[in-house]
Formats: sequence, structure tokens, C-alpha cells
Amino acid sequence: MSDERSPRLLVAVHEDDLFDRVERRLRSTLDADIARWNAGVVDSFDCVVVADDLPDADLGAVVAAAGDVPVVALLRPDGDHSAESVLAAGAADVVLVTETNLFERLGRRVASVLAWREDRAAAERRVTEDLKERAMDEAPVGITIADASLPDDPLVYVNDAFESLTGYDESEALGRNCRYLQGPGTDAEPVAELRRAVDAEESA
Repeated sequence: MSDERSPRLLVAVHEDDLFDRVERRLRSTLDADIARWNAGVVDSFDCVVVADDLPDADLGAVVAAAGDVPVVALLRPDGDHSAESVLAAGAADVVLVTETNLFERLGRRVASVLAWREDRAAAERRVTEDLKERAMDEAPVGITIADASLPDDPLVYVNDAFESLTGYDESEALGRNCRYLQGPGTDAEPVAELRRAVDAEESA
């Protein structure tokens, strides 16, 4: 954070075991102050992690109540809420709690949300007008720019063609890793091949 204090995280879950898992995962990644939600005010926190196991939980209402505080939602695949609906309601990111490989990324996802909240203005300033022109603002193909200096490589620029192609406008895309475009029908193998090529700095 800009004043050098540790980020304050609020975890809103019902099950004690799930809270323990979330707390351990966050502490393994972040130097943060972590509190458990008790129906109190959330605007004094830097990020809210909320699970859909809360009694009578309406994740849309929780996201709305958070206001400017970013929310990372923990969802069960067999729960009442889809990732698409929660993101559309305003959540910054979603993690599926029963898929171990994704749950292990919780700390990284929260770190990304915190970094974007802190550094958004500076990141957007780095996308200069000249760079936008070189990226062909009006190109007929979708173009995005991600900032690799921030955790989880958030998008900092999308052009008009990207918005038309994906159906997501700029406000929905900026600050998120492009993986949010991977729906439940995404073929995992081409995604894995692209990831290997990017890591190896090779063409795919």
C-alpha cells in the first residue's frame, strides 16, 4: 500500500474449515492483516474475499455493498452462483474452491487485485498515446496490452475491436488477467500450449 502499511483483508465465509484454508493460503502469499466478517462495515478494508457458503448469501448484494473495495469471490461449482454472474455484478475475480490448482492461486489473485487498486493510475499512464497508436486503436482485430510489471499481468488497454469481438467493454476488461475470457467450454490443451510458448518466449 502507498503508506507502507500491510493490506487489510476481510474474509466473509461461513464454514470454519474454509476460513482456515483461506487464511492459510493468503498468509502464505501476502503480508496482510486478515479479519473475519461479522456483518460489519467493509469499506475500511482493502479487499474482501467472500464465499458463497454464507447462509442466504446473495453475492451480488455483497459485491454491491463493498462499493469501491474490490471483491474476490470463492464459488462452488455446484453452488447457486456462476462466475459470469458474479463478475457481471462487479466482483474483481473469482476462484473455484474445489479445484485445488485454482484455489492455490487465491493469494496471487488477491495480490493482483490489491496491486491494480493501488497502481491503476500509474499503469494507465504508462500506456502513452504513441503506444496506443502503435497498437492501432482503430484496428479491425482485437488488441490488448497487459502490464507484466504488476501481479497476474492485468490488462491496461483494450481497443474497440476487442470490445466488439468479446462483448466486454473497457471497464469490464481493465485490471483483469485475460484468462477471464476462458469460459467453461474452453479447450485446456491449446491454452496450455500457449502458456508454454509464452513462458519459453517462443511462437505458438
